[in-house]
Amino acid sequence: FLEAAGGDATRAARRIVRYWEERERLLGDDAFAPESFQPDDGVTDEDRGRLYRKGFRPTSDSRVNEALRASVVQTLAPWLLGKIEQVEREIESMPRRKKEALLEAREKRPAVVDEHQISS
Repeated sequence: FLEAAGGDATRAARRIVRYWEERERLLGDDAFAPESFQPDDGVTDEDRGRLYRKGFRPTSDSRVNEALRASVVQTLAPWLLGKIEQVEREIESMPRRKKEALLEAREKRPAVVDEHQISS
């Protein structure tokens, strides 16, 4: 919301209010149902990746920035841990030679190892 409002916290707050009012109008009580807030609520892996790469646009209000930062961390921490675990599982399942080569490259030339390509 803040990004769509060009960093204007007041405009973003108004957009959020309109969003929730419209959501409640369309969905009634289901708009606030706990299951509608689950991670699979339409937020894709690509969305989380974009948030991870771009972060958020800081505002002039440090309290808003702290809240945004906390929200980003809360959203991304489980996702990043899952990605790390997925990559580690992929590495463990590699043939011994490939695994040794990857681990050696990771140690000697970490800038060259693109672990994002291991598991997609």
